Amino acid sequence: MSTTIASITAEAKRLGWSWVIGYRILKRFGIKEVRFRPRGLSTPIYVRIEGSDIYEYKQSLGSWAEPLRLPFTPRTIVDLGANVGYTALRWAKEFPNAKIIAVEPAKANLLQFEKNCGSSYQNISVIRGAVWPRSVLLRIADLGADHNAFQMVEDVADGNIQGITIPQLMGLYALERIDLLKVDIEGGELPLFNDPSAREWLRHVGVVLIETHDRMILGCSEAVRRAMEGLGKRQGDINEYEYWVLNDCIDRVRL
Repeated sequence: MSTTIASITAEAKRLGWSWVIGYRILKRFGIKEVRFRPRGLSTPIYVRIEGSDIYEYKQSLGSWAEPLRLPFTPRTIVDLGANVGYTALRWAKEFPNAKIIAVEPAKANLLQFEKNCGSSYQNISVIRGAVWPRSVLLRIADLGADHNAFQMVEDVADGNIQGITIPQLMGLYALERIDLLKVDIEGGELPLFNDPSAREWLRHVGVVLIETHDRMILGCSEAVRRAMEGLGKRQGDINEYEYWVLNDCIDRVRL
C-alpha cells in the first residue's frame, strides 16, 4: 500500500480507515494475514495484508459484491484466474450443488486457495495451470507483479506452467458444457479469444463473466467482441466484469 497522504486518503475512501490503519499496525508487528468469517460460509478465509487480497475479498465475498441474477441454476462453473479462491467460494455459497473448476498458475496463490477452500468444499476442484489457446509451456512474465496481476507468456524452453485449452479442460473434468465461465487472466484473453477455436468452445458455454485488460494489452476487448459476434450478447457489467450471455440461454438470463 502507498504511503503518501493523498494515497492513504484514497485507500481509506475505498477500503475504510479501519483497514488502512489496521494494515499498518499488523505490518509493524510482522503479521502477514488476517482471518475473516464471511456470512454464508461455514469456514474462515484468509486475507494476506500485503497486496491485492483485500480487494479480491471485498469484491467476491464482501461489501463490493454485486448480485448475479440467474433464473437458472448453473451446474458447471469454471473459474479462470482463480487467485486465492474467493470467487470459487462465492459460487460455492450461491450454487452449492454446482461443480466448480478453478484454474490458477501462481504457486503462492494456490497455497492460499487450498487454505481458503481446503477439503470443506467437495464441489471445488483446483488445477495449477493457465488456460491458453494451445497446449504449450508457459511462465509468469513478472514474478514481482501483484497477486492478481500475473501475466503469462509462452516459453517452450524454460516454462514451468502448463497451458491448457478449454476443450482439454472440459475433457479432463468430463464437462459437456460450462454454464458459467469467469475469465480474469490479465491479458491472456487476447490470445485465447483471438484464436479461431474460441468460437467452437463458446458454443458450449452459457454465461461469461470476463475482465478485459486493454490497459495492459491493447485489443483484448475487441478480441472478445469478435469471438462473441453472432454467438452472444453483452448484457452489462458486474463490478469490472463484462457480462455476456450466449444465444442458447439468452432468453433465460437477465442482469
